[in-house]
Amino acid sequence: MHTALIRSGARSSRARPVSRGLTLVEVLVVMVILAILIGLAIPMVDALRRRAERAACVSQMRSLHASFDSFIADNRQWPQVPESIKGEEDYWAFWTQVLVPYGADARVWLCPTEKRALAQDPDFQKKGGIQFQGSYVPTQFGPGEFTPFRWDQPWLAEKADYHGGGFQLIMPDGSIRTGDQLLGSN
Repeated sequence: MHTALIRSGARSSRARPVSRGLTLVEVLVVMVILAILIGLAIPMVDALRRRAERAACVSQMRSLHASFDSFIADNRQWPQVPESIKGEEDYWAFWTQVLVPYGADARVWLCPTEKRALAQDPDFQKKGGIQFQGSYVPTQFGPGEFTPFRWDQPWLAEKADYHGGGFQLIMPDGSIRTGDQLLGSN
């Protein structure tokens, strides 16, 4: 019978609920909840970015360590900076060129955190950047195949504490330490 009423165009006696929109209070509550969630997510994203940059930095330092280790195996000594090198640009150019055959190009010499900071620096932008700047400073060892292994002295050190907890160092065995750990501050 119900079907017959609908076909004939007659309306059923059931009342349909009236659909209504959201009230202003409901919309405001949803907006406040979204704002709180976004406020909680932003610091987490920043913390994850910093952890990823630190992991990339450690990976790059280990890559440089492997390159130095290969150089020492092939040449039986630590790379010796020629006395003709004058100035910072020539210094960094030497280090990048000497290790290129061992898999370390200019990109691995720049910490991702420093790279991001330089990209955001308006003075750096105005000057058009610099030709090259490295984040990791190699130790200067004398000639000799075993000289870099004689002391527990770092092979590379970060120029600054980019990641908190002290600047990172890579040791002859390939381990990563911080300056605070090496100096016994921790």
